[in-house]
Amino acid sequence: MELRSRLIFVDTNIYEGKNFQFLTHSLGALKSLIEDGEIHLLITDVTKGEVVSHINKKVAAALTELKAIKKSSMILRNLPDMPAHGIFSDVNKDEMAATIVAAFETFLRSDHVEFVSIDGVKPSYVFERYFSVKAPFAEGDKEKEFADAFVLKALHDLSETRGYPIHVISNDKDMLRYSEDHPRLLCSSSIDEYIDAVNKSVSIEPSVFAATALEAVRGEVMNIIHEQLKEIEHEFKYGGWEAELEDLEVFDIELITDSLLSVSDEECVYELGFRFKANSVEVEKDYDRSPFDHEDGRYAFVLDNVFERSFDGEVSLQVTISYQDKLLDSVEIRDFESPTNLKLSLPYDETVRYLDINGET
Repeated sequence: MELRSRLIFVDTNIYEGKNFQFLTHSLGALKSLIEDGEIHLLITDVTKGEVVSHINKKVAAALTELKAIKKSSMILRNLPDMPAHGIFSDVNKDEMAATIVAAFETFLRSDHVEFVSIDGVKPSYVFERYFSVKAPFAEGDKEKEFADAFVLKALHDLSETRGYPIHVISNDKDMLRYSEDHPRLLCSSSIDEYIDAVNKSVSIEPSVFAATALEAVRGEVMNIIHEQLKEIEHEFKYGGWEAELEDLEVFDIELITDSLLSVSDEECVYELGFRFKANSVEVEKDYDRSPFDHEDGRYAFVLDNVFERSFDGEVSLQVTISYQDKLLDSVEIRDFESPTNLKLSLPYDETVRYLDINGET
């Protein structure tokens, strides 16, 4: 999985699939990442209510099964010193459920857990999707998806407000269908893969991520240097002070060096070296070919020569790349300086057109 956001929403079926073991195993690992501030968990009151409801139902179902096992395993009462004898102890359904719910409350107790309100979601939006059978609704038992419809819309609106996508971890195929039309919600089914992606991101050294960030904006960097070279076209003048650069074509630009000048958790600065080729069209006045009127003391007219030249060149560009939380989706070029250290070879190809008074060869 590619980590694209530190915002994460975990659906009820994931908590249930991990057996509501909120403080150990996978959910315990998620809790540690939350506590360390590596991720920001989003949850709604609807989701919390669903989780608590499912805990109560699962505990009740487990006790029903335990009662049946007691009846068929009465012979084990003769073994009071064996661990299996524990099934005959008196248990209280409410106390057992409360213990697991208390662990859930502890799991959610963090500055990096945020409750997302669904109050801002218009019921008309949900009913429109319901009657049109749009995700998360589907043919059949559509009513049970009402809660998901409110939750997903609230998450999508939050994502737009914050400017970051949200990883939605769920086994619900209807949620997946919804996310296909709402790409700000990144739906996947494995909490373990998400934890793995976060841990790998945490372990990345800043300089290593800086190299990854540079690669992410390479195309934009190439466009910038191309446009910047055009901006300093005066540097490509080869003729005298009166010569005019009529056209400049820069091509075959190649990034040849990348020196990391500084790096932090939020930005890096690179000095980039480029190699390129350039073709120029330059117009120069040719006074030697132009008629001079000695009586008037001036040229009757001045003829032009058109020089077409080809160069090899090298140039440097300093670029500042910013990012947040080592997320590729947040990488952007924050600033760049004008190109420096421009070096041009002598023209390796040059042709001249001598124009007459009509501007023709």
